[in-house]
Amino acid sequence: MEGMPYLRLTSPPVDTEQRHRLAVELTDLVVRLLTPPPGRGRPTAEDTRARTTVQFTPYDPDALAIGGTMMADSGGRDVTLEFSDWGLSLRRQKVIAHELTDALSRLLGVEDIDAVNVRFHRYRPRDFAVGGVLLAQRIPVVARVAKLLAG
Repeated sequence: MEGMPYLRLTSPPVDTEQRHRLAVELTDLVVRLLTPPPGRGRPTAEDTRARTTVQFTPYDPDALAIGGTMMADSGGRDVTLEFSDWGLSLRRQKVIAHELTDALSRLLGVEDIDAVNVRFHRYRPRDFAVGGVLLAQRIPVVARVAKLLAG
């Protein structure tokens, strides 16, 4: 078992069609960035796809202020994507942050990329369980070390 990428997007409300497009494009991007090269026992792109979650958390522009100004009054857009996965290296986080920022600014029409934030939540395999079993029990030590070394 490889990672279980979880993305939570906090943004102004988007319609159903746009949420669908965001879910597909963000998942495709995560699959491209996180799927290891083919090899014996390595997860496939479909394995990564099946484990990637995208959650939408819209905010009311009248309920969020930046710099003391309500987003509804400023006309600005602020987007935060929280990205959780185990064993993310700093190198991988830099690549993911860059790629996700580009994708979100394009998909959501945010011209000022400083309004797109990516927050990483790295966790150790012993800090996450699936089906009542810790990832540390599900993922062999060799696979965990390989993921860390691969960056």
